[in-house]
Amino acid sequence: MATFTKIITDRSNKNYAKHIKLNVNVQMSKTNHEYFSITYEAIWRGRLESCGAGHDTIRKYFGTQFDDVIPMHLADADGVPMHALENGFYYMQNPEEFSDEVTANHFRVSLEEVQDLKKLTKEQLSQWVEHRKPLWAEEAKAIRAKYGI
Repeated sequence: MATFTKIITDRSNKNYAKHIKLNVNVQMSKTNHEYFSITYEAIWRGRLESCGAGHDTIRKYFGTQFDDVIPMHLADADGVPMHALENGFYYMQNPEEFSDEVTANHFRVSLEEVQDLKKLTKEQLSQWVEHRKPLWAEEAKAIRAKYGI
């Protein structure tokens, strides 16, 4: 696990400022399989205030520092997005619920590429996912090397 720490100041209470230790953890987690995880922990006075996969919180305090690994969150050890085919196809079949940006983030592709993917049948998308796996594996290898995980 690689941990990055920053002390932030919370002034939401006008009577005092809280100095919070914010840890960002980048790791390979394992339940029934190994997967990428980037989470945060906010600690004040030795007590856990909040934690989780709050990528908006991470970006708020760390800027773009983790923009390479945030898209990998929950991808398997080879960089394949969680339930790549099933989730991606579902997102594209339900555009009233999921924007093209959701699909682009899931597959880690551009919005233009999503337009091409929308034209594919599920079988064709399955083939696309299989052909994409070596690229995802290279991304995963680079992230693991960069963060030493």
